[in-house]
Amino acid sequence: MASLPGRQKGFLVESGPNGTVEHETFTCCHCNRPKVVPHRATPEEAGGFCMRCMQMTCHACGGTGRCEPFEKKIEAYEARSKMLQSFEPARY
Repeated sequence: MASLPGRQKGFLVESGPNGTVEHETFTCCHCNRPKVVPHRATPEEAGGFCMRCMQMTCHACGGTGRCEPFEKKIEAYEARSKMLQSFEPARY
C-alpha cells in the first residue's frame, strides 16, 4: 500500500501461542475506526479512498458515497451542544 500524505496509520502487534504477527492499520477519516490493512492491498481492497477529503475510508463509509469527515461531525456536535446550552434558563 502506497504511503499517502495526511493518512493516519499505525501497526497492530498480536502475540499468541503461534508467535507474533504485525499488521498495518489505518484510521477511517469518516468514522474514526481503526482498520487492519491486508498485506499488499490496494486502497479499494483495504476499504476505500475518499476523493473529496483525499484520505482512506473503511468499507462501510466508502460504500455510502458521501464525504462526512469525523472532524466535521465533532464540530457540528459541539456547535449543537453550545446552542442547546444557550437556551437553558440561567440558574442563580
